[in-house]
Amino acid sequence: MRLAACCLGRHRRDWAWAMEAEFEVAVEDGRPLVFALGCFAGACREIPAQREGRFALASHAVVIGLLTPIAALLMAGPFLGVSMLHPGPAAVHETVGSRGGELLLNVSTRNAAPALVLLVLALTAGHLSIAWATLDRDWNRVALLARLNVAATLTLAIVGSVLFLNEDWIVPPIAGLAVQLTAISCLMWWNGRIRSDYAPAF
Repeated sequence: MRLAACCLGRHRRDWAWAMEAEFEVAVEDGRPLVFALGCFAGACREIPAQREGRFALASHAVVIGLLTPIAALLMAGPFLGVSMLHPGPAAVHETVGSRGGELLLNVSTRNAAPALVLLVLALTAGHLSIAWATLDRDWNRVALLARLNVAATLTLAIVGSVLFLNEDWIVPPIAGLAVQLTAISCLMWWNGRIRSDYAPAF
């Protein structure tokens, strides 16, 4: 019943109160779960009909469909490329952490691998934190974390281009960052429009 009330939002509070009153009757009749599930299903159908509901669906779509997969890919990078941390003759035969069978880090630059791994893990934590703050609608924290992610991504791109001596790999992270920032900016703009509509006029 609480989930149903949350799904109905502020515009349908009267409906939520009516459902809560009817729920007491359903409890007396011995069918509280069936009634609660029916109320929840009806409330879910109302979500796309409300501006706040559409915004909530879009926010979850960005978090689940964009931010979380990017964080998962970033997290997988250091673990799949763990061979970069272990210099030695065996590394020549490994393809993990390499590009087309060629190791990205050679003997002279492999000492930078721990710093790169820490930077990628920091980016992963940043993406997950942005996802959490987006669902909380804490836009000040989202803006701060986005700036930190931009700085970390640019640092990784600059340092990586120097170490790898190849600029082809820079395009995916920069493109992913641009898509992420665009999606977050659209959500922030949309949330501002919704709040301005509810602001009292004086």
